[in-house]
Amino acid sequence: MRYDRGIPRNSFRLVPPSLIRASVSRDQMTALDEIQEASRELAALSRQQRPPSREEVLEALEKLREKISAFIIKVSQLYDSAILLSSYFKSAALAAEVWKDLHENFSFVLEVLERQPKLEPGLDQLIEDSRNVVRNIVEKADQKYRSYAEIAETQADLADCDAIAREGFAILDAEEARIER
Repeated sequence: MRYDRGIPRNSFRLVPPSLIRASVSRDQMTALDEIQEASRELAALSRQQRPPSREEVLEALEKLREKISAFIIKVSQLYDSAILLSSYFKSAALAAEVWKDLHENFSFVLEVLERQPKLEPGLDQLIEDSRNVVRNIVEKADQKYRSYAEIAETQADLADCDAIAREGFAILDAEEARIER
């Protein structure tokens, strides 16, 4: 990779906003926009006519670090909130659907983090740690989805069995009434 003024050249391949907007919530979108804006500012430093000062580069890196840290906290809070809320759902099918959507959103966040370029060791470690946190959340969200989907399927099967049993009892009651006459 070629470096220009201490910043990797061509390392800022940003995700198209239309793809992001289709996959994540408004709050997540705002946070992703802020991360991408901080990345763009860092990239702009490498395109300046004059070499950026060390302070400018460090300030841009710190801004990006803060945005990523805040975003990961929001993602973790969303996951924790979803656990709490879905535990109150009366419908396992609805909970499964919610977890399926959340799994897709968390997977998208992981994709965005995996596309972040290597910049400097401290930030690279934060991005790697963030990837690990989100990867763990993606796996847990998938487990929640599968668990609720299995419960929903079992409930549907039980409802079918209940309906068949009721129908069978109705037939037996009708036959018993016919015999008694």
